[in-house]
Amino acid sequence: DHALEILAQYAEEWSSGTKIGECLKAFNHSFAREALSGRSTVIVLSDGLDTGESGLLASELSKIRLRTRKLIWLNPLKGATVYQPIQQGIVTAMPFLDTFQSGHSLNSL
Repeated sequence: DHALEILAQYAEEWSSGTKIGECLKAFNHSFAREALSGRSTVIVLSDGLDTGESGLLASELSKIRLRTRKLIWLNPLKGATVYQPIQQGIVTAMPFLDTFQSGHSLNSL
């Protein structure tokens, strides 16, 4: 807990979620053409706690989906027995995913 408190002092917006759609947009703009092909498998490791616009996330996942063989989302929260995929980011992502699995431990990865 103390280490997290120290890290929070140095990180902007610590524990506030990620703008996943914006991150994927940057990836698509800078790397997708060269990195992805119809044989590619893309793995997203995220809790899905997205703070961005769900429309942007859907649009960018759609672009990735069109360029890949498989789109996998590994969620560290999914390892908890009480987890339910109700976060807006996960709800938005689900139609584009081939696989939605836990990513909470080395064994799950």
